[in-house]
Amino acid sequence: MLTDTHCRNANPKPRLYRLTDHRGRCLEVKPSGVKSWRYRFTLDGKASMFALGVTKNRRLDMQERVLFGEIGQMPIRAVTRAHVLGILQHTVKRGAPTVAAEARHTMSVVFEYTVATLRADSDPVWPVRKGLPANTTQHKKRQDSEVLRHGASGTG
Repeated sequence: MLTDTHCRNANPKPRLYRLTDHRGRCLEVKPSGVKSWRYRFTLDGKASMFALGVTKNRRLDMQERVLFGEIGQMPIRAVTRAHVLGILQHTVKRGAPTVAAEARHTMSVVFEYTVATLRADSDPVWPVRKGLPANTTQHKKRQDSEVLRHGASGTG
């Protein structure tokens, strides 16, 4: 089992590595020095990993960079569709469509809550949700070791 000392002393290496704990949990150490907890699991026979605790920090960082400067100090009822669309279009124009999609989702969740608790009359995100181009997923290229392991055809 990993101890606090093991985690603190995990120094970056040229390649990403993981220190395993128990029951699928591991500490991932990136070459940049960033450390993240991951949980390995199997679902329907397929192995996968889930990041623990990153999603919250990343979302708060996005809110500070993209949303708070524009609408962070405004009363919730004062935020309009034009504000929302402007933020989203500006984010897409600077080459960050994935960030724009995340911002749209985050704002929508906040406005759903404010409407449900009678703090706002409507969700200004809903009418402009289609105002962005569809977000396409970009998959990373395989590493040479993966090609060797799976063969040139890419099949296992």
